[in-house]
Amino acid sequence: MALPNIGIDWHKDDKQEEKKENNQENLQSQTPEKKSLLPKFEFKIADKPREAIRLKERKEKTTNKTKQIIVWFTVLILVGSTIGFFGISYLTGAATGLPNNAFRVGDYVFYSLEDSTFGTLIKHGGKDIPILFRLDPRYAEGIPLEQPAIQRILGSQKIYLVLDPNAEEIAKYVVAATEIARITALYGIETITAYTRDSNPVQQNIPIKDCDAVDATTGVIRFQLGTTGITVENGCVLIAGDTPDELILAADKLGYNLVGIAI
Repeated sequence: MALPNIGIDWHKDDKQEEKKENNQENLQSQTPEKKSLLPKFEFKIADKPREAIRLKERKEKTTNKTKQIIVWFTVLILVGSTIGFFGISYLTGAATGLPNNAFRVGDYVFYSLEDSTFGTLIKHGGKDIPILFRLDPRYAEGIPLEQPAIQRILGSQKIYLVLDPNAEEIAKYVVAATEIARITALYGIETITAYTRDSNPVQQNIPIKDCDAVDATTGVIRFQLGTTGITVENGCVLIAGDTPDELILAADKLGYNLVGIAI
């Protein structure tokens, strides 16, 4: 429908609106875009690379392998503490080329260990068994031993290890008794710790025994202070030491001979 011509430009407003829009577009095109001074961050969640996964798997395998190696080294160290120090050459029967910590006493080879003990191998039940002593075998000859003590002990079915529970440094008496007990156990001899008198406080489970308990099948080994050495009185084996430390060494002198090392 045609608009009536009454002197009014009906399209004036439309033209002005169009002109206004054109002016705004021109103004925007002329005005430079403001740039932000802040850095632009883009956050992306990426899939884990396969190479990283492979690297992790390799690390886990390496860690497991390392743990296995540590376990084996631990086992080797524990075994080495009792037998490894004794030297490969002795185990293979070699007469020469002993390690630096090895030495001979008579027909026997000994090994000086870092904990100040001395190791060797003994034959028992057809096998080589490692055994340690506190007494340096090079000085064992200086401790007297009456040989009937060996047969008296090995010929017994039961042995009492007798000590005074109220003696000073009683712990060293116990060490001396332990040095003997581990060897009588090798021969299957029943070994019992006993006191010469009641302890303070009294220990009901430990019997009171002395040299008068000796009979045809029962032996007694008494630990006491005195001149260092091993003697036999009325079938009773007496291990004596000038000091509690000497008492331990005298016990080891007897221990050497009980396992057949006659030094």
